[in-house]
Amino acid sequence: MLETKTKQAELSLARILDADLWATTQDSSRLGAIPVIVDNTGTVGDVAGATQTWWRATDTASGSFAARGLSDMRTLYNTILNQSADMGTPDYLIGTQSVLEFYEAALQPQQRFTDEKMANAGFQTLKYKAAPFTFGANVPSGELYMLRSENLSLVCHSDAQFKTTQFVKPANQDARTAQILLMAEVTTDNRRKHGRLTGITA
Repeated sequence: MLETKTKQAELSLARILDADLWATTQDSSRLGAIPVIVDNTGTVGDVAGATQTWWRATDTASGSFAARGLSDMRTLYNTILNQSADMGTPDYLIGTQSVLEFYEAALQPQQRFTDEKMANAGFQTLKYKAAPFTFGANVPSGELYMLRSENLSLVCHSDAQFKTTQFVKPANQDARTAQILLMAEVTTDNRRKHGRLTGITA
């Protein structure tokens, strides 16, 4: 039973952290949110993107993926590449399930088969240039993010890094309980190396 409850706690924690990671607002009780970091006006690390142009992610309004999706992705990728002297490229793309499916549909006419047994199977993995492209359940609707992992960090308190406390028995229950402690924040050292497309439709 303890093993089962522990697994349930881990799954619950994963869902909570994923929801926090994609929250569109930020407060002290949440893990750092990607939509707050990848923004061209908001404040991150006490530096306001609205007034400090060097501290802005590339935030682009898109539209119909069939009409302009691949073009917008290319422009966003190259814009991020051209930001700052190191010329680093995004190495991870994530969007909603719909956005990923729009992308897959756009690639389908270019797919070629060398094995007739695989002729009815789709793409097993998707990439844009060299970067893996996946989807998340809590990514804001109609959005696609291009991120550079080298410029993102999960900073954890050394004494509260998924630490499980000792089990205690409440006075009014025939049970034992423990807590899983996490004090952490998602941070970036260069917002310009991330970007997003918003308002994506079919």
